[in-house]
Amino acid sequence: MKKYIQDFNVYHSKNQMPQDQGTDWLANYQGFEDKEFFKKYAVKSDYIHSRDVYAKGIGALSFEGDALYNLEDKINPSINNRAKQAQVKIEEIFESLYEGETESPNHLNHVSCTHYESPSAAQKMVVTKEWFRTTPVTHLYHMGCYAALPAVRVSKAYVADGANKVDVVHTELCSFHLDRDNHTAEQIIMNTLFADGAIKYSVTSEDYFHSNKQNGFEVLTQKEVVVAGSEDEMTWKLGATGFMMTLTRKVPIMLAKRIEAYMREMFIDVNLDFDKDKDKVVFAVHPGGPKIIELVEKVLKLRPDQVQHSKKILSSRGNMSSATLPHIWNEILHDTDIASNTYIATVAFGPGLTITGAMLKLCK
Repeated sequence: MKKYIQDFNVYHSKNQMPQDQGTDWLANYQGFEDKEFFKKYAVKSDYIHSRDVYAKGIGALSFEGDALYNLEDKINPSINNRAKQAQVKIEEIFESLYEGETESPNHLNHVSCTHYESPSAAQKMVVTKEWFRTTPVTHLYHMGCYAALPAVRVSKAYVADGANKVDVVHTELCSFHLDRDNHTAEQIIMNTLFADGAIKYSVTSEDYFHSNKQNGFEVLTQKEVVVAGSEDEMTWKLGATGFMMTLTRKVPIMLAKRIEAYMREMFIDVNLDFDKDKDKVVFAVHPGGPKIIELVEKVLKLRPDQVQHSKKILSSRGNMSSATLPHIWNEILHDTDIASNTYIATVAFGPGLTITGAMLKLCK
């Protein structure tokens, strides 16, 4: 039984901030006296042109209501205040993404690494829509940037069990976890790399896909591995005032050593020869950072155009954690220069250190 990904719906925020404006505000918010040190590690606008921000108060944008962040307040916002405002925003996102929808999905998977509360915004939405008898909600939380692929894997299992349409909603609110007191180089990178983003899509059965006559992707295979001995190299943990991420310099080295063998195995799974066929494949690479895309491009000996969609999303929206890959898929789907039946090799990385990917086929 074939399974498909289709019907992408991007949540468009009114608060998209130029990268330079955001980094200037952050340097002031954190009270950096050594601005040159800050600029050395901040992600440059050459790589990220703009990012969405949902938290109130960042960059002096014209938000209504109480701001979460305030340049005059020297104390980190409490985790209670962060969570309260984040929940309001996620409920707003669900309302927007499902506005006017009358068809209830067979299942709804809510994915987030940056805020979760019970009952969730997804549960509240199915109650509001009066879908609570027909649409079970599954929460897929705190996995990291690679979470879209486990979400697809779970959704495929529901389809195999008889579902026709499984909705997946990503809500990532990275801006709600800024740490005013952490002035390390690592934290500067994180604060100027990660962004907010939300997106909805559906994993569907073959009958549903063909009856709706929409463009999408057939999911051919998925592969996930955890790199042994890497447990401390990338982490995402709960701290006193919010979530805290660590990322060591060993991560790119570990990925560089393993990505080619990983990709070769995934090509074999769909009866492709990596050396002969890779030039005809489009690569959707999660932009953990600008150097990650460049590393994959270099190690796999790819052309720049094969990873251009990943670079475009990073430039226009930043790293939106788990919501990033679906945005890249949507970008590929709307590229009229890519022919139907083109293979899409997609890969993402996250705590574990986890490498997870899929081979998709574009269906127009």
